[in-house]
Parts: sequence; C-alpha cells; structure tokens
Amino acid sequence: VVDLYSRVVSVFQNTWVAWTYIVVMLLLAMHLKHTVRAVFQTLGFFRENYFEFFELLSWVVTLAVVAGFISIPLSVQLGWLELP
Repeated sequence: VVDLYSRVVSVFQNTWVAWTYIVVMLLLAMHLKHTVRAVFQTLGFFRENYFEFFELLSWVVTLAVVAGFISIPLSVQLGWLELP
C-alpha cells in the first residue's frame, strides 16, 4: 500500500522541488486563464456585452484552481503539513 500523503509531503519538503512546482503553476495560470475564456467563446457564451463578466469569471476560476494546487507545497514549506 502506497502512503500518498507521506510521499507528497516528503517530496515537497525539498525546497527546490516545492518552489519549482509553484513557479510552474503560476506559469500554467496564464495558459489556464486564456483557456477558460476560450471555452466560453467556443461554446458561444462570449458576447461583446458580457465580455467583462466572462473575463472576471476566467480570472476567478484560474485563481481558484492555481491557489488550490499551490496550497499543498506552500503548506509543506510553511510547516503546516508534516510527516506522521
């Protein structure tokens, strides 16, 4: 049986791994923001009069996803998550 929690915490205790992961997630955020907006446009929801709404929605979705992924290595680096 693989203890995934211990494996994740032990990997993110390495500072280089954790901060490289965080930087890559921030770079991915730029792509994700564009992709979320493009999904609405592809589905036909993206109209001139709703531009600001979908722009805001794409930012909210992107920030929520990226914050969720970044929270794990940050929690390990700050000592909030430790090995049992």
